[in-house]
Amino acid sequence: MPEILFDPVDSVTAGAIGEPGKRVFLLQATSGNARVTVLLEKEQVVLLATRLDVLLDRVAAELPEEPGTLAAAKASEEPLQEDEPLFRALALALGFEAQRQAVLVELRERPEVEGESSSALDDPESHVVRLFMTRAQARAMVVSAAEAIKGGRPLCTLCHLPMDPSGHVCPATNGHRR
Repeated sequence: MPEILFDPVDSVTAGAIGEPGKRVFLLQATSGNARVTVLLEKEQVVLLATRLDVLLDRVAAELPEEPGTLAAAKASEEPLQEDEPLFRALALALGFEAQRQAVLVELRERPEVEGESSSALDDPESHVVRLFMTRAQARAMVVSAAEAIKGGRPLCTLCHLPMDPSGHVCPATNGHRR
């Protein structure tokens, strides 16, 4: 199983490329001259941002963050580049290494299955990406992910489904109104 380790990342961002309704969601990280891009579903970006925010708040309750680090991390964050994704993430994991004050984001092409030996998962084509970042970089990624999520299609006030610019047949009205 090929493993890509960026320890630490120079820059990390989660975002979307494309027009609302046809966007592709990506997580992209750089370390030195290397860059890795992983394809995510919109729901995964929402979940990643939400859970990462909770993790960071819990850690900050015990280990306060230095002021001004988020602004510095946002300033150093590279814009999302249109790039061929290495794989589509099917499993995400988060962690925090207190000794180093490092946040871990792990993306897997295939989920680990409890009870199965690791040899059953040793697929030479299956990738794992591990990204170690500062708390400020992780907070900056949460902000960029939230901005990408907000940039989508507006939701219908009746059915709460996304509305296309060309029109919307609302299931809440049995399609009688657009």
